[in-house]
Amino acid sequence: MINFHQLEIFVAVVECGGFTKAAQQLFLTQPALSAQMRRLQATVGVPLLARDGRKSVPTEAGTTFYRYAREVLDITAAMRRNLDELASGELEHIVVGGNRTHGTYLLPRLLAQFHLKHPTIRLSFIDGGSGEIAERVRTDQIDVALVASPPPVDELVVEELGEDELVVVESAHRPVSRTGTMTAEQLARAPFVRTLVGSGSLGSSLERFLGDRGFGPRNVMLEMTTWEGVKDAVRVGVGLVLAFRTSVQEELRSGEMRVVHVDGYSDVHSLYLICSPHRKASPLSPVMQSLVDFMKSELVDVLHPQVMTRG
Repeated sequence: MINFHQLEIFVAVVECGGFTKAAQQLFLTQPALSAQMRRLQATVGVPLLARDGRKSVPTEAGTTFYRYAREVLDITAAMRRNLDELASGELEHIVVGGNRTHGTYLLPRLLAQFHLKHPTIRLSFIDGGSGEIAERVRTDQIDVALVASPPPVDELVVEELGEDELVVVESAHRPVSRTGTMTAEQLARAPFVRTLVGSGSLGSSLERFLGDRGFGPRNVMLEMTTWEGVKDAVRVGVGLVLAFRTSVQEELRSGEMRVVHVDGYSDVHSLYLICSPHRKASPLSPVMQSLVDFMKSELVDVLHPQVMTRG
């Protein structure tokens, strides 16, 4: 029989890339970890790991096994959290998720405002890519989340809140453009600043726009690890940035930055509020319902309106 401890060990080996780091992470000796892995592979009956240089990597069967093992561990962790809270009488704990951009500029203020109205509720926030967040909602690690692309999981409870626009932005005081407008050719030559985290998918539409007109990708001159670092670089005139309008709304309002109109370019994204699948089968708690209603009302105020609900 496969036991839970073996699943933890296998997942740790895959995620750490080897036995030594996995043993250190789990506070096991390497011989003990290796013995458990031998028993697991004997039980499964097919090789789960292979060597790639100094690393241990999953085989095709191992990749499939890892996906299910990871899901079992995640669901078990969520179950333990909920049961511990019930057993201890702990005040209600709600975990909120969000994609990185909106999780930085919209949700923290919103959650702080909600907590002022409900000071006995414990809130936790997790950010990540929209696909990653949707998967963590599906496995009940996150109760409710805001994501910027349609979630790939059918069983989630999904409500489309509105739209946010990706815009090209520059310093208002040290602009890259002269007039606040640019052609595709000018944009292809202009310097850009971007974040190292999650920037690839954010700029994919702009890269397609330039490619369709015979130009190469953006001319990225500076990469920063945080959005605040990117904003500081744009403020002093290092280059342009592609950003959601809501993430630079304060700078646009204050006059520090301005939107550059690019002939023929537009990229509007819908934002979705998603809940875990068990919410379909049971009503939300009063506090959870209050949080969902509060998020909807506050977010709709800063987004272009959409009316569409499914789930």
